[in-house]
Order: sequence, then structure tokens, then C-alpha cells
Amino acid sequence: MRSWRVLAGPTDRSQPGRVVVQEDATVLPADAGDAMLLLTTAASHDAAGYKLDILLRRAATAGACAVVLTGQDAPSRVPSSAAHIAAQGGLTVLAADGPLTSAVLDAAAAVAGDAQTALRVLRDAPEILTPGRPSSVADACARLLGQPVTVATSTPPGAVRVTPIPSAGQPDRCLFTATGNGYRSTVVDVALALAAGAITRAEALHDWEERAPVRSSAALLAELILSAEPASATLTAARRVGVPVDGWHQVARFPVPSDIQTPQSDATDVTQQWQALELGSQSALAVAREDRGTWHAAQIEGAVLIIHSRHAGTAGDRAIEPTVHRVAAHLATVWRTAEVRVGIGSLREGVAGLKASAAEARAALAGQRRRSGHVEVIWFDDVGLQRVLRDWYMSKSAQDAVSELLAPLERLSPPRAHEAVRTLGTWLEEGGSAVATAARLYLHRNTVHYRITQIERILDVDLADPDTRLALSLACRARQLQTLSAPEPRF
Repeated sequence: MRSWRVLAGPTDRSQPGRVVVQEDATVLPADAGDAMLLLTTAASHDAAGYKLDILLRRAATAGACAVVLTGQDAPSRVPSSAAHIAAQGGLTVLAADGPLTSAVLDAAAAVAGDAQTALRVLRDAPEILTPGRPSSVADACARLLGQPVTVATSTPPGAVRVTPIPSAGQPDRCLFTATGNGYRSTVVDVALALAAGAITRAEALHDWEERAPVRSSAALLAELILSAEPASATLTAARRVGVPVDGWHQVARFPVPSDIQTPQSDATDVTQQWQALELGSQSALAVAREDRGTWHAAQIEGAVLIIHSRHAGTAGDRAIEPTVHRVAAHLATVWRTAEVRVGIGSLREGVAGLKASAAEARAALAGQRRRSGHVEVIWFDDVGLQRVLRDWYMSKSAQDAVSELLAPLERLSPPRAHEAVRTLGTWLEEGGSAVATAARLYLHRNTVHYRITQIERILDVDLADPDTRLALSLACRARQLQTLSAPEPRF
């Protein structure tokens, strides 16, 4: 704007969002927010003396950012009273020499912005729009654009540019501001998008920091339970995040059911499993911590584990049963399923006790026939056969007998050996039914037929013989108990 002069008011006033040509200095628009009021030559002549004071006071009240006096004889200065009103109202008063048409074109260009100004704003945007609270980021964006920017859930008056703020767990919010033209429009769009991203990153970081202790303890507990011999560094880290590893522990195991429904019903099976574990562990821990005591959660082998720890205890203690029932009922709602099973181990001391209780919780589920359609809580101490098998398998003669019976299968590769023992054990439990075995192992019945035929050939036994079937059934169950405290091989 080559022939424009500042007569009064701030020189760093915010960027105008629009131009309004005024033919009558006594009648202003009711809402002149962010507008540059451009007076015609005749209106500029009328706005003299006290009339200019009235005009500036009304313009400031209406929210205008500038008043432009036009014409060949536009004033070179304004009275002190007008200068005072302009300064108090934050209103810039300008004079534009030359014809009105030139002034209108110059004003339109000022509103639209030029390429150089746009590039400068975009260059500065990443440094100014850093992650922070929504109000702080909106204020920074307002300073960058030179116009008000608001965070709200509904459109405030005068806002015409809207940019949603993507954020999980927060109400739908948007950034609002006035629009622009030309280069200015692009700058506004980019700045709002960067501001929305800064708000989202700040909230995501805050959420991560809040959950970091829970995530750390979950990972460390999983490592303690699954590792054969926990490293001293792992034990130190667990104590640092508040896991009382030296106390008494009792583990409840909630396997994710097959009929889960997650918020993303069209997601892949892997994604749904991950979502179910994440939602399950968070909500289970929240419910458990409503009761007294120290509770932690972990995710192991497609199951949510909640661990209750205390400084002292006695074997056979079932004080956590009411809490476990509440957690199970809550998980049925979270997973939107009618079937939730939970296995509970004994109360045991120290890291070894933690591992043993986790193994018992898994054994309780393995040793109890599934009853679909309701919440089922299974205590390891109530699964009598499993306890008998465990005690029997502790003898060396039993271990030698199991090893001798299954030796031909054990000579296969570890994944194939595990698969063979699992298939044979399930087939024997189902009374030799290939259909029932296939349903439990998610296989085709022809695959079950083929595997059993191969297993019978490798073992060189007659599976029609009742004594052979009993011996192999005991061996498979004992071998299953042996591997309960270790993660299952991945195929």
C-alpha cells in the first residue's frame, strides 16, 4: 500500500479479515470484527472534527481493526481527541491518497496477503505452534495470524474457518477463526492444521506420561513371569516402579474370548486381539484398584492378568474373590461377550511364588472343561485332578515314564513336538472325536485325522487300546503341566 499513511493508533494491529466500504460515516455494520472500514471520499469529508471522534469510537466498539480515510485531500493528521480514541480502542487510522478504486484494490490485496508474507508466516509456524495446552496453542496461533483464534465445541460468532482437533478420549473440539482470501486463506488453513496437531501431540504425550508407570509395571511383570531366571536389573526396575516383588502374590488370568467385539469391528483379528488386551487390562486394573491392596496388570499370551500383592499372607487365602468377580463382570461388558473365564492361582511368596501363581492360574483354565455362555471363575485349588497330576509328576519315575512314552514325538522339531502333544492330548480328552478336537483347536477335522494317524505311526502304538490311551492321556496332561509356566511356541 504505497500511498497509505498511518495517522493514529497501533502500527502492529492484527491482520484485517475483510474490507467494508463505508459510504456513510454515521452508519456502521453491527459486527465489524476484524474489518477494515474504507470510507469513500464523501464519507471521509463528512468525518471531520467531533464526527471523526464518534466514528472511531463506534468502529472500536464494533471490533473493527482499521479505519481508512480516502481522497486526494485526505488529512495528514487527526485531532488529538481522535488519536486518543484510536489508541485506547486499538484502532489503526490510515489515510489513502489517490482515487477510491486504487484504495479498494490495495485494501483487498492487504487482506489477501502477498506470497512473501505468507511464506514468512508459514516459516515461523512450526517454531511458534509447539505442543501445549489448547488455550496456549490457540493464543500462539492468534499471534501468528494476527487475528483471534478460539478453541470451542460449537461455532462462536463471527468464526467462519473451522479445523477439528483429533484427540482420543476428548470431546469433539475445533479451532475457529475468521477466513481469509488468496494467500491469506492458505496461511490460515495451514496454521490451524499445525495448531490442531500441536494440541493433539501435547495431549497424547500427557496421556502417555500418565500411563507410563502402568505400562512399565505391566512389561516388567510379564518379563518376571515368563523368564526362566529374572535378571537382577529386571527385579530392580520392578521395585522402582512400585511392584512389591518380595511380597506375596496372587494371579488371576482372563483369556480373551473368541467372540470379542471391539470398537473397530472391521479390524483384523490381530488388531482386535490387541485392542481387547489393551482395553481389558486398563479397565480390569481400574476396577481392581477400587478395592484395597496393591494391584497390577499384565498381558501374556492373549490373556489379561491382574496381580494382587501384599506384604504377608497365607496359602489358601481367597480374599480377592469378590474383586475378581467384579472384574470378570466388567470385562464381559468391555469385550461385549457373554463368556468370560478366569483362572486364579494360589497366594504365593516372592518372585518364584509370582511365577507359580501365574502357572496355576493358567493350569486352572486348562484343567477345567469350558462352559460357555456365562462368567466362570476357576480356582486352581478346586481343580483336583490337576493337583494330583502335579504331585504325581514331581516324582522321577513319573517323569521318566512320560519322557519314554512321548520320546518319539519329542525328537521332532520343538514346534512340531508341541503341536503333536497338544493335538494328541485334546483328541484323547474328547474321547477320540475328531470333530470335537477340531472345534477346540480351530482345525479342520481332516487335519485332525491326518495328525492322529501320523502320531500313532510315530509312537508305534495302538490308540484303540484303552490302557494305551490312558497312559498317553496322563503323559500329555503331565507334559502340559511342565510347560505351563513358559510361553507357548509361536508357529
